[in-house]
Amino acid sequence: MTREEEVPEPFDRTRDTQAIIALELDKEIVLMSATTTGIHEVENHRKVFGDRRMWGSGKSELIEYRYKSKLGISGDDVIIRSKLNNRYEIVIPEFEFIGYDDVVMDTVHEERGWLSFGTEDIDTGEVVTQIMDSNKVGEIIDDNRQILERQTEDFFWDLILEIDDEVDLDFTYK
Repeated sequence: MTREEEVPEPFDRTRDTQAIIALELDKEIVLMSATTTGIHEVENHRKVFGDRRMWGSGKSELIEYRYKSKLGISGDDVIIRSKLNNRYEIVIPEFEFIGYDDVVMDTVHEERGWLSFGTEDIDTGEVVTQIMDSNKVGEIIDDNRQILERQTEDFFWDLILEIDDEVDLDFTYK
């Protein structure tokens, strides 16, 4: 004979109140996204006699991560100068990091030593901050400068040719 039990929901009631407190208009132009993936390992141990790790007291986590770094330029800093004969110079500011998208962080493995009950827990919020702060955007920009420049030129050519197909553009990069 089987007996079915009703499993209660994890919450009897949930409330969520949200309010938009500010809207901000940005003139950032995203030209490229770079997807980064990796595994970050972090470990804590209880310390004895100063800085010596106590055997069996370790806590460790492997965190798999993936995110997109959005790279581009600030539209406010673009300068367009008119030249002779329907020719324009477009001065492009430094390429910059604009933001993150599609951030995924998962703990894929954790380990606790048999004496780890007194060891400080791993602060996953701090770990996520470390991972995001270690993003090497400058290297990504430097390694892909030609692609970013070409994408910038394509963007402005498409924009200008919608208005006037008799225009010539010169690009200058800071």
